[in-house]
Amino acid sequence: KPAFAVADFNANIRGIFSSSKEETRLERLVESAVASGKELPDIYQYCGEQDMLFESNLRFAHFMEKEYPADRFSLKTEEGIHNWEYWNRVMPDMLSRLLNSK
Repeated sequence: KPAFAVADFNANIRGIFSSSKEETRLERLVESAVASGKELPDIYQYCGEQDMLFESNLRFAHFMEKEYPADRFSLKTEEGIHNWEYWNRVMPDMLSRLLNSK
């Protein structure tokens, strides 16, 4: 079964964040946040190098490196797949960053 195969996954995301498919694209949300002039949150992106979503995470990171303040965004990759073993391994670093963020 493909990842995110739940029939209404995208509809649920749009229902939470917006009714428009374009408005729920991460890039569009980032552009809107940057254009707002409001203080931007720190964003910590983690992805296992064997994750099925690795390439899309890299594309998003490249976008962020161009569009988002460098001191507010970071990408960390390492060995791992899309599972709890990987997430449990990076969780201490992520929590430490959140607790010590600006």
